[in-house]
Amino acid sequence: MCKIMIRYIRLLFVSAKYSFKTEISYRASYLINRIAQALAYGMAFILMWIMVGNFGTLNGWNKYEVLLLYASSLMSYSLAGSIVIGLYNNLQKDVMDGTFDDVLLKPVAVLPYLITTRFTWAYLSHIFLSFGVMLYSFQHLNRDFNIKFALGFVLQIIFGALIYFSLLLIIRTPVFFFIKFESVSDFFFFFREMSYYPLSIYPKAMQTILLYILPYAFINYIPMKHMLGKEDFFIGGEISIFLSPLVAVLLLIMAVLFFDFGVNHYKSTGS
Repeated sequence: MCKIMIRYIRLLFVSAKYSFKTEISYRASYLINRIAQALAYGMAFILMWIMVGNFGTLNGWNKYEVLLLYASSLMSYSLAGSIVIGLYNNLQKDVMDGTFDDVLLKPVAVLPYLITTRFTWAYLSHIFLSFGVMLYSFQHLNRDFNIKFALGFVLQIIFGALIYFSLLLIIRTPVFFFIKFESVSDFFFFFREMSYYPLSIYPKAMQTILLYILPYAFINYIPMKHMLGKEDFFIGGEISIFLSPLVAVLLLIMAVLFFDFGVNHYKSTGS
């Protein structure tokens, strides 16, 4: 088992190396795209900072805390996207034209192979920008940030990335059954933007969706609510420390099982 894991880890590093070389082969285009993405998200951060600043606070969350919510969500999404977005973007095409058959013929586990061979560096600007915004926010918060807080925040990013990874995998798997399936993707990305703000500002129906259907609240809001000592929502206390890891692990198991179920029911549509 360990040898197999090491094999796929090595494959991931090799894939990441060649992916980087491929993506920067057209350096001007790569840099322009990364700068454009950074500017787009940078403007979103600035607009959020202005909006929350004008309101003063959002249910007790000041502008630096809201920026921290947004930045941590973007960081988690960027880490997950670097690993799974290649699979996400290409799986539907592979199923439609039958090239997914080539993957099934290889003596490898399907999901680890697809993950390790489709790594992308497209989210590099997102990662740097979100990291910069987090540092900026920390500097303006009147808190003592110790090693325990730093470790908790890093774990929050990691478990948030696992949740994003699982959600992206779940909403892409239906292509094995329906070939062309985009409506759920629109649903996913629409509600993703809701996770940038405190959950408590939304009506009950929206809170239900962000907690139980698309559990974005566990990516950033629930763990950060505890770390920052917020009391604006009914989920709180020490138990909230364990909720994000629990949701991340359960969702990952569900996503992998669902993907394997889809692969087992795949029927070639190619010639």
